[in-house]
Parts: sequence; structure tokens; C-alpha cells
Amino acid sequence: MVCPCRSFWSGSNLIFLVIALITAFLAYWQFHRGSGAQAAAAPSKVIFAFLGAPGSGKGTLAKLCVDQLGFKQLSTGDLCRDNISKGTELGKKLQEYTSKGALVPDEIISSMVHEWLSENTRDEKTIILDGFPRTAGQAALLLDLIKNHFPQYTLRILALNISDDAVVERIAGRLMCSSKECGAIYNTKQFVEGIDNPLCKRCSSPLIKREDDREEVVRERLKVYAQTSKALTDFFKNAGIKIEEINVEGKESDQVFDAFKKMI
Repeated sequence: MVCPCRSFWSGSNLIFLVIALITAFLAYWQFHRGSGAQAAAAPSKVIFAFLGAPGSGKGTLAKLCVDQLGFKQLSTGDLCRDNISKGTELGKKLQEYTSKGALVPDEIISSMVHEWLSENTRDEKTIILDGFPRTAGQAALLLDLIKNHFPQYTLRILALNISDDAVVERIAGRLMCSSKECGAIYNTKQFVEGIDNPLCKRCSSPLIKREDDREEVVRERLKVYAQTSKALTDFFKNAGIKIEEINVEGKESDQVFDAFKKMI
């Protein structure tokens, strides 16, 4: 009588078993090689979106990151003001909204952001979006932009928290350097009372007060911000994106910057 197991391991059965083992090994090797390639292609660069009420210090923090960490900054506010000052067709449309403290339509802002990112994502520098997105609609457009056009980037959200009264106090006394190359921001409290024409401490250019920094405009902007900010944060939470936070009320810019560096 022939042993069944001996019969199984002989002849063609053994050949089929060897072929099956080789096939399984090749499939396993190809799968893990593909996984490694996917890991290597995972996003390696970062885009920070700074969220916060007007006057919360988004621009100041972004500038510190640019000057001291080598980041790149996209300020949608600066893009808008540049178009307005140049009197472009887009600038005329923007003026209608900003002079009233109203938000600019999502499509206009998102189009400007897309164009800027296309020109500024050719290196490894971290990018800061200052003031964008401001609505859930803009957030959806941003995620779509990153997914379809800039997949090498990971998006991180940072919220700067501050009360309305503190914002009004900050903005009502805000002064900006008139030099576009400098862009330093000050508060009237930093200068001796009675000085009519203070100069920038960095570049000696005259300081100016923005038209939309008037208290009544600021209050309207805060009202609009309150209406849209909850929908914006809810959108990111529902999308599974963590919102990191820094409480900036009563803090100097260097304290906020130190807190940010600990986060990254």
C-alpha cells in the first residue's frame, strides 16, 4: 500500500506546489515594493493656514516665520490691496467689498490663491496662507487645489484666538509701514503721544493707517467673521483635519512666535 502523503509530494503535484509558492512570493514582493513607492511619494511639504479674526496677528506671525524660519507667505489681504492700489479691474471689484468690510466672493480669492501657489511651490519651503480660507466654500476649494494640483503638500490649520474687544483695541491703533518691501506693523501705543507723522523703525518710511481700520468697519468685519468662522471650523473637523490653536490675547508677537515654534 502506498502512503497517501508520499503520493501527494511526488510528480506533478510537487511542481504545482513550487509554482504556487513562487507566485505567492512574487505577489508579496511586488505589493510591498508598491507600498514603499507610495510612502516615498507621500506629502513631504507643509502648507499652514492661519485662521483668526482681523487683527488677531496672523500677518505679524507670518512675517516672523518668513524672516526667521525662511517660510513663504501668501497674504490674500496684500494681494487684494495690491490690485486695489494698481486700479486693476479686479481691484475695482475688490474695492466694492473691502470698503464696506464685506467678504470678497470665494471664487475671486481662490483664483488668486491658485495663481500664487502655481508660481511659489517649486522649492521645499513651507508656505503660510494668511487669511485664507475664510469660509467653508474657500476651504473646500483649498482642499481641492491641494489634492489635484499640489499633492506634495500636507495642510495644517492654526487658529489664533482673541476676543472682539481686544481686536478693536489693536486695529484702532494700528499703523503700517508705507513701504511694500518692509510692511512692518505697529500700534500707536508704541510711539510718544503727540507725534503726528511717525516713521517706521526698520526702514524710516512714513507710517500709514489703512482705510478699513476704522472702528465701525472693524466691528462689521468681526460680525461677518463670527458668521463664517464656525462653519469654517466645522468644515475642517468634518474633513478630519485637526485645528491647532494658540491663545494670543494679551501676548506680544514674540510670545506667540515662540508658541508656534514649539508646535512645529
